[in-house]
Amino acid sequence: MSSLITQDVAGPRQRLADPATWRVLLAASDLPSFVNAWLALVAAQVDMAFAAQVPTADGRIVLAGFVAMRQEAAQRFGRAGRYGDEPSLLLSRAAERCLQMRRPIVQNSDSPGAPCQLVVPIMTGDRLDGAVAVELTAGATSQLDATLRIIQMGLGWFARLLDRRSEDGGAWVAETGLAAVELLLQDASTPAATQAACTLLASRMDVARVSLGARFGHAGLEPLGTSGGSLAVTPTDFVIALRAAMEEAAQAGQAICCPGDADQMAATGAHQRLLRSHGSAWAISMPVACTPHGDVVITVEGDGSPPTAQQMGQWQGVVRAVAPAFATRQRAERSVAAHAREASRAELGRWHGTLARRRQVWAGVAVLAVLFLAFARGDYNVNARATLEGVVKRAIVSPFDSYLAEAHARPGDRVATGTVLARLDDRDLLLQRTDHEARRAEAQRQMDEAISKRDMATTGIAAARRDQEDAELRLITDNLARTKLTAPFDSIVISGDPAQNIGAPMRRGDIVYELSPLDAFRVEIDVDQADFAEVEPGQQGRLVLTPLPTVAWDLKVATVTPVATAREGRTVFRVDATLDTIGPSLRPGMQGIAKIDVGPRRYVWIWTHDVFNWLRLKLWEYTP
Repeated sequence: MSSLITQDVAGPRQRLADPATWRVLLAASDLPSFVNAWLALVAAQVDMAFAAQVPTADGRIVLAGFVAMRQEAAQRFGRAGRYGDEPSLLLSRAAERCLQMRRPIVQNSDSPGAPCQLVVPIMTGDRLDGAVAVELTAGATSQLDATLRIIQMGLGWFARLLDRRSEDGGAWVAETGLAAVELLLQDASTPAATQAACTLLASRMDVARVSLGARFGHAGLEPLGTSGGSLAVTPTDFVIALRAAMEEAAQAGQAICCPGDADQMAATGAHQRLLRSHGSAWAISMPVACTPHGDVVITVEGDGSPPTAQQMGQWQGVVRAVAPAFATRQRAERSVAAHAREASRAELGRWHGTLARRRQVWAGVAVLAVLFLAFARGDYNVNARATLEGVVKRAIVSPFDSYLAEAHARPGDRVATGTVLARLDDRDLLLQRTDHEARRAEAQRQMDEAISKRDMATTGIAAARRDQEDAELRLITDNLARTKLTAPFDSIVISGDPAQNIGAPMRRGDIVYELSPLDAFRVEIDVDQADFAEVEPGQQGRLVLTPLPTVAWDLKVATVTPVATAREGRTVFRVDATLDTIGPSLRPGMQGIAKIDVGPRRYVWIWTHDVFNWLRLKLWEYTP
């Protein structure tokens, strides 16, 4: 059965919820079974208590542990049981030191990620009976004090084990505690299970009433169940008096009996009010601290004479067995919000614990940052919006008044030299050519007739008319040749879409298309007036275009135009730059951001000169 306890096959909640573990602990007749069960339950309590503060891959915080007990008729100690992994040599040495010094031992390794060791002595009065040694994961260093408290709270089980040889009460305590634990861990709701356990305890103790209350986290202590019936939802006089009595015992940290003897130093005012409100003869409240932030209190009321010291000891043994099981159930059934609050409080506590050290670190970082900004130098860049343009922009215009007959190109098309872009209507020109050809023939006939008559005057007039008609025909021929609008060079169409206006009249000089070459670009940069004085011809820079954000193009400032222009509410100066390389993906009209390398400057000046320049202008404006 001890192997069942030591195997880590389930999470902490599953191990604690298994009644078999508590049955082994309460009914163990040999030391190894008792020690193995006790170690498993303590490890599970530590894992569940600090799972939110110390997250691990397998949910384990206690990696290994063992209990060393004094061997009979010998002045030496031996291992009575172990838990988890094989204990390390460091844990064994820490246990030896604890047995020699008779005080808790804590060891933290300087190596990152190394586990830490905690050893607690088992004392019975001035006698050393053994030691409990556990090894915790590296992240649980801040939880060593809380883990020490959990182990010390559980050492009372060893006192009960060592006193179990006297059979006057040990069997009754084990049987009663086991029965109550099984009721608390059943599948019923928490109020029903609590009421059933209290009713069982009242029957076994032969008392009038047993009530159970608990406090977890920062909430107040509340009665959660009583024997013989459920507690009222609204606070009655009995519930108020019971809560005050339980709180009185929890604050005192010890059992309170009313009426008490002369040796009892704790106040009993709340218990006296409980007796008056319910009419009982005596009342006893027994608190048990189950976790670093939780307390369980069981209040017993009865008639007749108060219990004897032996009965009180037995009852406290039952309370120590029942309280951890109840605390485990309450903790497991908390809401997600409660788990989140506990984790956030733990994280906040760790943060506050290292606040002073963090302040020192941040102060040092701030000093280094100031020194770096004051003396370090870096490249200062003038950032400005930029537009890519072609070096040449050629307009294709209508050569004469006509009508649009065909349109073959659209914006964005790449065209080669001689490509027909559009054609104008030539029907009027053909009619005019026929008319002028007839007139030329008539003038030629008249000239020939005048020559035959030797009429020199008429011959000259006819020759002049013929030459006039020849000129008209040459003009018409040229216009017919220009009805086809062609690309003068390899280029891209950047504007013009006459295909939407086929048949529309075209007047002489109307722009049909605009073309730009693909092998020559310039960059138009709009530099803000505050940075204009820093830019000079010949400076290098980089250009990143919005359509091509992954490519940076090298540029060189060509000209600086000292003429201001207002654009988008800003005053800018135009700066023209050339690209060192041309890519096939570049297109006229693309926009982006250009950075012009001005030169090295101090970082503090780079990041603050705009603000100081603005302040200087404002001071100059408002200073008399």
